[in-house]
Parts: sequence; structure tokens; C-alpha cells
Amino acid sequence: MNLEAVCSIRWFDLLGHILKAAAAGLGVGIAPSMLANTDLQSGRLVAPLGFSATGGSFCMFTRTESSKEIDLLKKWLHAEPIPTDSRA
Repeated sequence: MNLEAVCSIRWFDLLGHILKAAAAGLGVGIAPSMLANTDLQSGRLVAPLGFSATGGSFCMFTRTESSKEIDLLKKWLHAEPIPTDSRA
């Protein structure tokens, strides 16, 4: 196994790690604009090509017998307006 070839590509499991790595100069990162906004506004990151709508979505999985708190969270998430990104 060629370790040099394997280690030349960096993979991150969490979007926060991707943003930190990009800000540290380790390469580029692809992430939703809503997660990168703070870094973009502070100048730590740039988006030279802007953002594109992907049609993606977030999912929430719960047990069938959820708690009152989980039910309240689900109701709140459904009531939240869907943000529109003017940069897309």
C-alpha cells in the first residue's frame, strides 16, 4: 500500500472540520452557505464561485415512542420558515 497516495486526500466527517481545514489553508471545502456564513463574513473563507441551490434537505430520525421534548422540537422545525439564500 502506498501511504503517500492514501494520505494525499483528506476526508472529514463533519462539516465544521471541513470549514476549519479550509480556513487553515489545507484546501477547499464544500458546505452549505448557512454553515459558512460566519467564516465568510469574517473574511476567514471566501466563496469565489458563490453558492448553488442543490435541492438537498435535512432529515430528523427519532424513535417511534418519542419524548415530549422531541415532539416539541419536531413541531418547531416544521414551523420554521425555509431560508432562501440570495447568493444561490
